[in-house]
Amino acid sequence: MSNNKTILTLLFWGGVMAVVVVLVKFLNSKNRAVDNKVLKSYEYIKKNYLMTRAENEFFDKLNSLFGDRYYIFPQVHLSAFIDHKVKNGQYWKAALSHINQKSVDYVLCDKQWRRPLLAIELDDSTHDIPDRIERDGIVEQILSQANMPLLRIARSNSVSIEDLRTLVNTKISTSA
Repeated sequence: MSNNKTILTLLFWGGVMAVVVVLVKFLNSKNRAVDNKVLKSYEYIKKNYLMTRAENEFFDKLNSLFGDRYYIFPQVHLSAFIDHKVKNGQYWKAALSHINQKSVDYVLCDKQWRRPLLAIELDDSTHDIPDRIERDGIVEQILSQANMPLLRIARSNSVSIEDLRTLVNTKISTSA
């Protein structure tokens, strides 16, 4: 009788394993099909430039003024320098997604630890569009809550080198 029980147990677990293997193969093939559909429906190309002309010129200005004291990183997603704290009942991935889909034009970091010191946003005419105004407000709230100073520069070519030096030094020194 115990031989029959052993055989039945082995058959049962063998059947379970077979079902698991078939299910895994099915799900993998379905995921590949979805991946192929996504790749077929979108086309990706490399951009010619990382930044716009105005952003590039301002980056050069920042580097000439502060490159010896700070690392200057362009086009930084908030999730690279802001952590999210999930409160009870909040969804972790949604909290991450909320900051991961937003970026700032530059982040200045100290050279020893690469500690973020200041975020900078260039406000060109695109920042006058209603949905961009809303997005800018959200970014400001997030950075304020995280105690990360933000410097907004309206029309990058309108600020002098001396004014820029003063603005950046003031923002960094008052937040330290």
